[in-house]
Amino acid sequence: MSVFDPSQPASIKDVIWILLNLRRGAFFQRPDIGSDLHLLRQTVLSPGTLSRASAMVRRALSILVNQGRIQADSLQISVVAETPTKLRINVSAQAANGTLVELSTFVPVGVIPS
Repeated sequence: MSVFDPSQPASIKDVIWILLNLRRGAFFQRPDIGSDLHLLRQTVLSPGTLSRASAMVRRALSILVNQGRIQADSLQISVVAETPTKLRINVSAQAANGTLVELSTFVPVGVIPS
């Protein structure tokens, strides 16, 4: 069972979490799946880091929008700096069946020297 196949039953919340935590390009047959959030481990927190993280999340979740599993106009992403080394990412979206999906996760920032 593939969590990326819209014909298979899978929790949208689980799929969102997987897409955000999977490194983009980890699957050679599907290099478009995953996110680049792991790159933030080498980035020092700056004003542009929050918008960069938001763009990374939007890009990672675009596969769900393209598949029609979440409604594009309902996708809301907020990124907040919890500490100088940790971002909190909040995702809110409406699934195709009308249910509201909300997810909050943390991403380390600047913990690996470049």
